[in-house]
Amino acid sequence: MTETIRREITLEAPPTRVWRALTDRSEIAEWMYPNDFKPEVGHQFTLQVPVNPKADFDGVVRCEVVECVPEKTLSFTWEGGDVVGTRVRHELESAGAATILRFEHAGFDLNAPWGEQALHGAEYGWNMMLERLGEVVKAKP
Repeated sequence: MTETIRREITLEAPPTRVWRALTDRSEIAEWMYPNDFKPEVGHQFTLQVPVNPKADFDGVVRCEVVECVPEKTLSFTWEGGDVVGTRVRHELESAGAATILRFEHAGFDLNAPWGEQALHGAEYGWNMMLERLGEVVKAKP
């Protein structure tokens, strides 16, 4: 059985501003992690997250952009440590001067030894990161 994290949030910025925060590597580093991201389908990139020796995790998340429609949709694979086969997706919808962001991180295998722990850790992390994303888009026009 697989599990998905889903969030829908309203960001106080237009889609063009939110898109920049989702696709500019320096802004991604402000709300998520240091990275070598490029908004190009097929681009393989890494995120440098905190190392966790207890989980035998080296702090490198390997990703590949699988969908990139400017100001609409960004999707990439997400693999780090024992977490494999998951995918992150952002969908943007204009809401006047704001943007509705529909986010999901799918594919957590709850039957795997790491499944429950990875899901709960990701939920915690994404809640913090999405909150910081809102702060970044609001602070920088």
